[in-house]
Amino acid sequence: MNDNPRKLAGLLEDRQGWRPETQDGEQQWHFGVSGASRLVITPEPDGFLMYRADQDMSWVIPRVEAVAAWLGEHEHEHAGPTALQVELKRESDSRPGAAGA
Repeated sequence: MNDNPRKLAGLLEDRQGWRPETQDGEQQWHFGVSGASRLVITPEPDGFLMYRADQDMSWVIPRVEAVAAWLGEHEHEHAGPTALQVELKRESDSRPGAAGA
């Protein structure tokens, strides 16, 4: 039995901005505010599939300790809303009758 889903849950479950999701029967962890998935990590038999939405790039990291190290160096780069979320909020706020208008 592959232990990677449990290891990943142990790493991410208490970290702010991370949420578990299931897509097409696969367990995944998504990072981002207001439903954005700026980073996605999927536990796999041979490691952890990492996906960066900003670069539309994915790769496999073999050990959960290496995932933790990568997040320690890069997670902050993906915090906050996406550019599209900022643009949509700006448009919404600029409409007549909007809270910020």
